[in-house]
Amino acid sequence: MPESGLHDRLVRMLGPDNSAYVDGHGDIVLTRWNGTDLVYPVALSLPAGTLSRTVDQYRQDAATLWPDRDPVDAVLALLAVHIDEALATTPNGAGRTLEVRDGGVWFTSE
Repeated sequence: MPESGLHDRLVRMLGPDNSAYVDGHGDIVLTRWNGTDLVYPVALSLPAGTLSRTVDQYRQDAATLWPDRDPVDAVLALLAVHIDEALATTPNGAGRTLEVRDGGVWFTSE
């Protein structure tokens, strides 16, 4: 699947209480989370190939968690959980860029 298709699937996976879109750089920008507007938009930085590599790397782990789900959707759901955890543990407006690394989603130190 082309990388852009994965981006679109992740945006849809994030659900109706969240507002997100893919920007011109291929990053996913979050403007609303769990029904609350974010003070500042938060970008999930996804350099070329990042999402494809993440799907490949975590396919088995995600299948263990959700064996009845499509494997790609299971990885994207796992990524959505990590995004939720990052946003829930950081004060609104404290971080503006998330990155996928080390098995999770983390705010960068910018």
